[in-house]
Amino acid sequence: MVFICLLNKATRAELVADMIEGKYDLMRRVEQLAMLHRYIETVLPDIEPDEDRFRSLARQLKDIELARRNATESVALAQRLGLPFGDDEEWEIHIAVPLRGTEGHPLIAKNVVRLQIRPNPDWQWELSARMAERGEYSESETKTYRNDLGFPVLGRGNLHAFPTWLRQVREKSGLDFDTGAADIRVGRKRAAAKLIARWLES
Repeated sequence: MVFICLLNKATRAELVADMIEGKYDLMRRVEQLAMLHRYIETVLPDIEPDEDRFRSLARQLKDIELARRNATESVALAQRLGLPFGDDEEWEIHIAVPLRGTEGHPLIAKNVVRLQIRPNPDWQWELSARMAERGEYSESETKTYRNDLGFPVLGRGNLHAFPTWLRQVREKSGLDFDTGAADIRVGRKRAAAKLIARWLES
């Protein structure tokens, strides 16, 4: 219904203003505004030149979402490592660290720790491991989902300490994940991959 209103020049500015100013009592308001922002980004290329108010509201909502995004620990890590990402660039990091001595490529091997990171306030990172015949481990910035392996929990706010977490896993369980053999994917950003590799070895 909101998207239909956004397609109508006569209703879109008022609707967006009411939602930003809190006229509607929205459940999960932050997520609703994030969804509204995505809808507006879809509509923006087709608005007419005289829709200055709607354009201004769209910028206001974009600033709200950018501030929310920049408050994530994934963005904090990217800044800490000096990764070459733009302020509103959509990026994703995939890291696969194999158990030392594991055969096969880290992307398809079983005895691997995987970390995915992106600048999404609602899904910042996910850490997982699957060990053949031993079980699985998985957690995100919000909670631990499974821990058959008895691994220490990385925990919210500690994404920057992932290399330390790998050492803790080795000390506690004897599982030595080989950071030097890690598969790191960040799209075409080779410079970012090198900085991440250096971080893993830190």
